[in-house]
Amino acid sequence: MKHIIHKGNISKLRGGDSEETFLVRYCGKKFVLRIYEDRKTADYYVKVHKKLSKHGFLPALYYQEKNKILVEYIEGRNCKKSDALKVAAQIGKICALINQLRIKENRQKEKEISHLLHRIESNGLITDKESDYLENKYNLLKIKVKPKLAIDFDDVYPENFRLRRGKVYLVDLEGFETKIMGSGIGKAFLRWFKTSKQRRKFRRGYASIASARFLTKEYLQFLYLNFTISIIAYKVKRNQKINPRDRDRLFQFIDSQVI
Repeated sequence: MKHIIHKGNISKLRGGDSEETFLVRYCGKKFVLRIYEDRKTADYYVKVHKKLSKHGFLPALYYQEKNKILVEYIEGRNCKKSDALKVAAQIGKICALINQLRIKENRQKEKEISHLLHRIESNGLITDKESDYLENKYNLLKIKVKPKLAIDFDDVYPENFRLRRGKVYLVDLEGFETKIMGSGIGKAFLRWFKTSKQRRKFRRGYASIASARFLTKEYLQFLYLNFTISIIAYKVKRNQKINPRDRDRLFQFIDSQVI
């Protein structure tokens, strides 16, 4: 497979915040090349893949060369928001399987909430008083729900999944880090699975692998607050436009309105 990387026709492929995902064409076949920041990161994701490959929702991994991995190109199409009801159970199952992962050399990327709020405050979006209020609200919810840490995929969004003959594949091979369990579910419920029926199907898929009882109303509020603060801080850091719905939700939390 080494020759495919060196002799194939390589072009940019959308996907991943690092923008290091490429489409490789060789002898009439398509492959995906993923370039990580270093060999250690690539080794970690190869371990993640080996642990999860038996479940059949990841593209096949063909070859690793230092910080590069070559994987299967999944034919079919990207999932759409309109697929929500159709794919909810499968994606719930995928999220549960990822949460069950146990890898010794895991990567932890959970940042202190005070740091994120300070970044938002520095941008002028909230006042110092509002920042303190949100931090207290976050900490009180955290004490109440007692969230566990787990390996979680926190970018549960249509473009990161592909649909082939009715089967869902997760094709974004990054972002599997140790963080608050269910972080990806918070985003998924706010951005994709928005109706009660869609969320029930997601829960059933999750529950087919592990208990979903931790997803109480208060736990979901905690996840929503965590996601909202995190995504706004991320946008501020990258000087990107903030989604008006995320901004409105942040102020709903400040006004103590139920989401």
